[in-house]
Amino acid sequence: MHGYLYGYSDTTISGRGNRGHRIYCSNRNNRCGCGRTFSVLFSHFIRNLSVQSFNLWMFLQHILNGLTLINSMNLLDTTLSNQCWYDLYHRFKMKQSFIRTRLMSVKDPPLLPKVTNVIHQTIFHLKASFYFSSDPISSYQNHFQRSFI
Repeated sequence: MHGYLYGYSDTTISGRGNRGHRIYCSNRNNRCGCGRTFSVLFSHFIRNLSVQSFNLWMFLQHILNGLTLINSMNLLDTTLSNQCWYDLYHRFKMKQSFIRTRLMSVKDPPLLPKVTNVIHQTIFHLKASFYFSSDPISSYQNHFQRSFI
């Protein structure tokens, strides 16, 4: 381990927190390493965003339960602005095809005859694919080694 990755989080008011580690690939003493460092981000953080995966999952759960976007935002205990949540929701809508394609390799989509909203179908598919986890977004990132959005 070479050090820590510090960055902003949606739950820290005072500033930056630990978001991961930096790893050094050693090439000293005839080792076959490359001599560079690379970053390893904790799975409960989403790459290039200050939101944690659990808060994004709770936001999506509130939307699934029929709440409006503004009511979903107000129920979360975060320091992010409303515009940030609108942007996250828009990014989620734009990335649905990539998310659903990856989820198809884990589990077939659940049969939901009365659900016509594609966003709700994606959330249900994510929940069904990682039913064992309280944070399916973190499990998604852990399983596929890709950022969620």
